[in-house]
Amino acid sequence: MELKDIKERLENAKRLQEEEARKIKERLLNAQQNQKRSPLLPFEVEEPNEAEDEEFDEDEEQEEV
Repeated sequence: MELKDIKERLENAKRLQEEEARKIKERLLNAQQNQKRSPLLPFEVEEPNEAEDEEFDEDEEQEEV
């Protein structure tokens, strides 16, 4: 194999790698934009747990005594 052939193959490999990187970046960007439009995990509001609040109040009372 001649040096010229090796250089040509190397250039082709670099070009293919750059094309693949560009495609991956495009897919990532599209996925990020789609996530913004319709998130997979919607924001959930956590309901306060009254039992935890009562325990906290009891702890506060004990500290004051």
